[in-house]
Amino acid sequence: MTIVNKFKIEALSNLDIVDCSIISQTIYQFLKMLNFEYPGFKMWYWSLFSSKGSLKNEREILFCRNNNEIIAVSILKYSQDEKKICTFRVKKSYQGQGIGHLLMEESFEYLNTDKPLITLHKTKEYEFRSLFKYYNFEKQQSLKGYYSFFSTELCYNGVLPEKRIIMPGSFDVKGIKRSLEKFVREHMNRFDNLDVLLENFVTNYFRENRAVDYCHYV
Repeated sequence: MTIVNKFKIEALSNLDIVDCSIISQTIYQFLKMLNFEYPGFKMWYWSLFSSKGSLKNEREILFCRNNNEIIAVSILKYSQDEKKICTFRVKKSYQGQGIGHLLMEESFEYLNTDKPLITLHKTKEYEFRSLFKYYNFEKQQSLKGYYSFFSTELCYNGVLPEKRIIMPGSFDVKGIKRSLEKFVREHMNRFDNLDVLLENFVTNYFRENRAVDYCHYV
């Protein structure tokens, strides 16, 4: 356990099953807005846990909290073939205090590498630029439509496997228009610009209409 000032990084696997269940729920609440960037994030997140509530093998979740508030999370995968930071977030109001560096270096220690595979939504590139530059992360791939329609995923220190999507056989144009109008009314103040708003609408529309996505959130 590493401590910087009053902050410390904890590992979910070190908790007993009761605390693990409670904290895993709190971590999901901290991360749940990622469902807008990554369709299926909720399903993927809960797939990290066994039926008994403990983390599955090859997985770890590092987190930082201030009292009972989750302020930073790193979800890791460590397998024979892959060392990956799957999710990395620091709460905005706590950024600039060294927590991101602390969490990143704890992630390095768990993964036994200082160049793990990590990907991010293109709209988040500016937020991570200085952190990635500090650790000399190398951008190796830019993938359009990988995790959601019309979005771009940036890959550092490695590449992602190919994916395929099976689209619905037909489209209801009037239904799409109605859904778009409703989505804009409900969410227009949530996104920074029109491109992000439209991207999230398309993603959610096809998810709700059961487009089959063979992308792995591994």
